[in-house]
Amino acid sequence: MVLYLFRNKYAFTLIELLLLLVIVGLVAGLTAPKLFNRYERIKTSSEEKQLITLIDKVAMLAFLQQQPITLKLSDNKLKLDSKKVWHFNYITFEDSLIHFNGNGFIQEKFLRYKLNGAVKTIGFQ
Repeated sequence: MVLYLFRNKYAFTLIELLLLLVIVGLVAGLTAPKLFNRYERIKTSSEEKQLITLIDKVAMLAFLQQQPITLKLSDNKLKLDSKKVWHFNYITFEDSLIHFNGNGFIQEKFLRYKLNGAVKTIGFQ
């Protein structure tokens, strides 16, 4: 009888706390892989946009300088000259060159690259 006098009516039992931990663990275990997958897709999409932006910037640079410029692509690097090199984490290139004339136009019709193993193409106008 004495034990029941000190019992708090608003406290949680050990079983209730363990059940809560199991539920939180299940929810975290089911949602975490989807969140990480979504994060990777956002990063790859961001790198594709960065690649297109860099090509546009180099075209503008060729136009402003009124000089032809050549970009060298190899592995995961895009190289303008010895000082300007951009590295990509998810995009890889075959060894190739992109030529910009003095008006900023690209001589190649398209650029092929691999994004996480899938071959993708950017078409130039």
